Amino acid sequence: MNIGVQGGTVMCLKWEFKENKWWEINYHGVGICIEPRPAYCDRGNWVAKVFEPGLLYLDSSDGWPRYYFNLTRAKLEVEDFLRRRKHQMQA
Repeated sequence: MNIGVQGGTVMCLKWEFKENKWWEINYHGVGICIEPRPAYCDRGNWVAKVFEPGLLYLDSSDGWPRYYFNLTRAKLEVEDFLRRRKHQMQA
């Protein structure tokens, strides 16, 4: 679990390891997973995918899926993305 502070409010985000294969986070109805990539892939060791967009509006400029070489960095980037887009997720 990682803790971030935004506007004086502590926001806790929890990752779950699913089926011993991938990491998943759900935040305000938006689901994102981070999966390992095959060893021959040169775009990164991990790929982050939005599997449940909820109320979040995504277009081609958002750049999903996203590729990462480092799992910790991937999780931090996804968490920052979710925090920044929180206003779009609330009806």
